[in-house]
Amino acid sequence: MFDFVFVPFGNAFFASAACPATSYDHSVRMCWNARCNGTAPPSDCFGGAGGTMVCQHGDAECAANRVEGCAVKLAGSSAAAFPFIRCFEVEHGCKAGAAQTCAAQNGPFSFGDLEACYSGPDGLAVDAANAKLTAAIPGGHAVTPWPLLDGAAPASKDLLAEVCAKIAGPKPAGCAGVAPL
Repeated sequence: MFDFVFVPFGNAFFASAACPATSYDHSVRMCWNARCNGTAPPSDCFGGAGGTMVCQHGDAECAANRVEGCAVKLAGSSAAAFPFIRCFEVEHGCKAGAAQTCAAQNGPFSFGDLEACYSGPDGLAVDAANAKLTAAIPGGHAVTPWPLLDGAAPASKDLLAEVCAKIAGPKPAGCAGVAPL
């Protein structure tokens, strides 16, 4: 009925000469977003020229984002990766060792493939791709998670009602009892 795209980047950004940071700073993230959301952003916006990725909750969050990004890449879609992501994030809190457990239980990929993506150039490419998708959010994003429906922020705070309203024809069971908008 719809495509679900999960972009594990949150409030991260790449530090640069124009937007310098060694730790998370909201004003620096906003500087990054303003510089990097156009059609021809500077080369340092997405890790080029040695830009360092900075995550709101530190290096552990950056690592978890890359693990989940590699899971999406390896699975071929967010939907296919979601059992792994749920296991990794919800059931295990993104703790060390959880990726191996969750890949074995839920991954349409091996832990070895996940580890190779994470540790190699594919992991850096995943971070850059997720940064580009995040920077392209119309008007930026105020909080995370930041859902988009048909490329725009939801008009109301009732995301489920908006999703259900967009479904033409018979509604799935999850929409039963949802008040129409």
